[in-house]
Amino acid sequence: MIAQVYYNRFDENILSKIRVLKRMGIEVILVKGERNLIFINSYLVWRDDESEDIRDAVYDVKIYELIRESYIGISS
Repeated sequence: MIAQVYYNRFDENILSKIRVLKRMGIEVILVKGERNLIFINSYLVWRDDESEDIRDAVYDVKIYELIRESYIGISS
């Protein structure tokens, strides 16, 4: 999984999110932007106005990826 971290100002909050992502084995790409945002596999998982745990968001993305990969054929 690849995380794109857009940051406006590099503060302790964004740094703690990056530490959690690196501990989980996720590759992190840092990009200077207008707002603090985190995308994982093109899914927006965190904004600077949210206090959600980043681990929950990572597991949500894993579930989305598994659902997308599991194709159930429908017979008509």
